[in-house]
Amino acid sequence: MPTNDGLWLCRCMQIIMERGQKDMQCHGCPFVTFAPENLQTALMSMYNVGSQDMGEILHLVKGQHYHVACTRVWEISHGVKKGAGLDGESVTHPNLYAAKSREFEKALTKEESGEDVVMAEG
Repeated sequence: MPTNDGLWLCRCMQIIMERGQKDMQCHGCPFVTFAPENLQTALMSMYNVGSQDMGEILHLVKGQHYHVACTRVWEISHGVKKGAGLDGESVTHPNLYAAKSREFEKALTKEESGEDVVMAEG
């Protein structure tokens, strides 16, 4: 998936398999690189993940189901039903997470203003 400047970012699986940062790079999957305590603090403060959902997410991380944990955080932070994912998809790329978040917010804004809402097919 290209960025605005034409660079290709890594897919989640590539980021997960590399497991870590090299030199001065600052990328990585927080579900892989954060210690459980730091991940819990980040999820609570940035995504308002409650204790019931937190247990499930940490269990998924412990089982190395990082993309499922990430998808669950997306669902929680966007108020989407468990298992709905990103229009039925799991998170497979950081840009997909961001794009679906922007799309969701745009649709929510249109819904609040009374405009017709059309979600893009992924």
